[in-house]
Amino acid sequence: MSNAANVRKHKVELNDYDFQRDIKIRLLLSKLTDIEKSILEEIMDGSVKFSVKQLSETLSLKPDAIIPFIKKLEELDFHKMQSDQLTINKDMRKYFAYELNKFSSHFEPSICHVQTLLNKVPIHNLPHWYAISRSADNIFEAIIEKYFHTPKCYAKHLEELSVENPYIYKLYEAILKSDNYCLDVEKIMRQFKLNHQEFEVLMLEFEYNFCGSLCYRRKGIKWVECASLYQEWKEYLQIKSEQSPISLKAEKIKNKTPNEFYFIDELNRLLDWINENPSLKSAEEHFLHFSDLLECALNLHLVTRDKSRLSLVKENLKTWQRKTKPEQASALYRMILGYSRTVPSKINCSEKDLRAIEKELKTVTRQGWISLESFMNSLTAPIREHSPIELHRKGKKWRYKMPEYTDSDKKLIQEIIERYLWMPGILLKGTQGKIHCFSITPFGRITLGD
Repeated sequence: MSNAANVRKHKVELNDYDFQRDIKIRLLLSKLTDIEKSILEEIMDGSVKFSVKQLSETLSLKPDAIIPFIKKLEELDFHKMQSDQLTINKDMRKYFAYELNKFSSHFEPSICHVQTLLNKVPIHNLPHWYAISRSADNIFEAIIEKYFHTPKCYAKHLEELSVENPYIYKLYEAILKSDNYCLDVEKIMRQFKLNHQEFEVLMLEFEYNFCGSLCYRRKGIKWVECASLYQEWKEYLQIKSEQSPISLKAEKIKNKTPNEFYFIDELNRLLDWINENPSLKSAEEHFLHFSDLLECALNLHLVTRDKSRLSLVKENLKTWQRKTKPEQASALYRMILGYSRTVPSKINCSEKDLRAIEKELKTVTRQGWISLESFMNSLTAPIREHSPIELHRKGKKWRYKMPEYTDSDKKLIQEIIERYLWMPGILLKGTQGKIHCFSITPFGRITLGD
């Protein structure tokens, strides 16, 4: 899709099609009884021509129990009635078949139903409504690509949605706070002080702006209209909620990093040590994280190595010593980023992997101490060969496909967190029993852009 199309905003105009017919049909279905539902289901499965007598015999109902509903359907141009004979409007039967499907216990308010919704609108209006190219080979696929392809682009659509009706935003927020992201229409009408027809207009705007879908749920002996988020979006939000990282009590954390610049302090101590004693073996025996400290000192060009002897690079050391600790930490962080970009094999991870994990860490910057395992379980980052989460179709269903990390992937994630982001002071690390955990530091929040 062209950049010009991307910056254009969509604008849904209900008056571009016969939306009043939709309103009348939805008002009828909202009060549907079990008998009326049985009548409709029989008509859906039967011939386009039949008599009231035949219908009453098939359903074991008296004609007087059928005729009132038949007349309601006639007002909607569902059929023509002459005497006892009915001739069904085939187009309307298709329309009702789709709407009646929403009463099934197996119905899901899925993105796949967007296409049926759009089929009601003259096709030449859709490029204007949704700011897509008129030359698109398949308008529905173009809409899926633009609005639903990834959770990120769908969330962006919701965030940037600009509509005149403020109740669309309020309705979305109300559904978002409800159980299972599905809300009874009666509750909505009471909350927003809307009559039923006003609600149905709101719901059509809600649906055509791709915020969710209308569905029906059985409640006792009657059917209840509900407003729901899309099934695919609900499942994604539920997974993210259920796998949210677990915060731990700070007082129970052991083996904590003493402070955010602990590694920088150790690096400076190593430089002082080398100044007094250039022996590699001597330094190795006195520093807990010697291997990482030496590698950083070498990569920062503060030290050179000649077999078993270490030497300071005086000019670089002077520049280094003039820096504050946050500046030294930033320099170390930039060095790690630089190698991840130019020589990823040197630090065992690429810039793409590092940035992906950093992006996920931004969501927990204020959560205190976090279980590393629970953080990894919550990840959706496209590390290594994993693609970003995308909408996939399997049969008639769409789903956002979540990444499945291998043990090797998890080992990389742990190394990025406990090594490459720990060394420059972006986070502290510790343990709670056998549980590895971490906490974002004030320096880390600044670095991550919080």
